[in-house]
Amino acid sequence: VPMGLQYSITAIGSTILQAAVNTLGSTYVAAMTAGSKMFNFTCCPFDALGSTMATYAGQNVGAAKIKRLGQGVRSAMIIGSVYSVLSLIALYFTTDYIALLFVNASETTIIALTRQFIHLHASTFHLQVLTWSASAYRVWASQYLQYQQVS
Repeated sequence: VPMGLQYSITAIGSTILQAAVNTLGSTYVAAMTAGSKMFNFTCCPFDALGSTMATYAGQNVGAAKIKRLGQGVRSAMIIGSVYSVLSLIALYFTTDYIALLFVNASETTIIALTRQFIHLHASTFHLQVLTWSASAYRVWASQYLQYQQVS
């Protein structure tokens, strides 16, 4: 239920954002559309890592392997951090070229706006890693404390 609620809230937020961008005109709509496609593709590993860790945490808590849960959370945080840095660097240098998959090369204004959109979003990737890592650590800490009291 929590993940379904999260995706619903994200979808509602995207709809509201799109409605606001629509008032800015077709150039901004095109730039946001291209940028959103690039951003969504780049964020797939974050979503997969989050879903994986939810399952991993549930299985390890159920098996009372609390120390293993902490190790997995640490590993996932490292993987997410490395990916966020690598994707930021890659997007910083390749945004204009990737945008050409969605926009005609003569649309320099749209490409510039797409670049601005992607650079801003990519600079916040590390915040996604910190958010789900903090959440996972909170779960791990509460389970670890409960486990220590039982033992």
